[in-house]
Amino acid sequence: MALSALTGINSVMLYSTTIFSLAGLKESTSSTAIVAAVNVLATVAAQRLADTKGRRFLLLNGIGAMFLALVALSASLLVSSEDSALQAFLLVGSVLLFVIGFAIGFGAVGWTVISEIVPSRLRGKACGLFVSANWASNSLVSLFTLSLIGKFGGEKRGVAVLYLIFSVNCLVAYVFAFQFISETKGLSLGELHPSENFPQLPKATPKFGGASSPYSLVMEEVEMLPDSP
Repeated sequence: MALSALTGINSVMLYSTTIFSLAGLKESTSSTAIVAAVNVLATVAAQRLADTKGRRFLLLNGIGAMFLALVALSASLLVSSEDSALQAFLLVGSVLLFVIGFAIGFGAVGWTVISEIVPSRLRGKACGLFVSANWASNSLVSLFTLSLIGKFGGEKRGVAVLYLIFSVNCLVAYVFAFQFISETKGLSLGELHPSENFPQLPKATPKFGGASSPYSLVMEEVEMLPDSP
């Protein structure tokens, strides 16, 4: 989870108001509301897609979107364009694409995948380690963001160079996820960790038009109960 922080999510969220002002949107309240709304909507969509498209699919596509957004955002800040409307569109669009990428990837399914791939006997300690790594990485990014921006050339150029560094971290995260993260969609803990000998529960048969509704699951459990004397 250190990689999720090193992709620069906190820095992008922090400077989203400044980037929106460069694009011509001066109201900080409006820019904050737009970013928050997009983040919420993307997170809700990811929760629905996690069990249909899969965790690995969302994670890889989310990281890929973050990489493309950071490259486009850095290029928009570094290259001066006579078409101010196009530059404003690229600035705002890149920020929103980055937020969407994080929301559907690391934000929505990152912790879910970790809880599923780690064996239950190690899950408590492992999650503690992951949380510590995440907080430590977030602290480093927060601590050095302003000084690095100043060192790299100030508000506009400094932000662009810093975001290029974050884009490299996104690329590293993508390669890591592609190589080492397996799909866990539709798999029980017993199937993911056969050595732990989880009890095998009977699978419910879909009813009512093919949907496994809570009612049908309860009724199947009732049917399994012994008859009363």
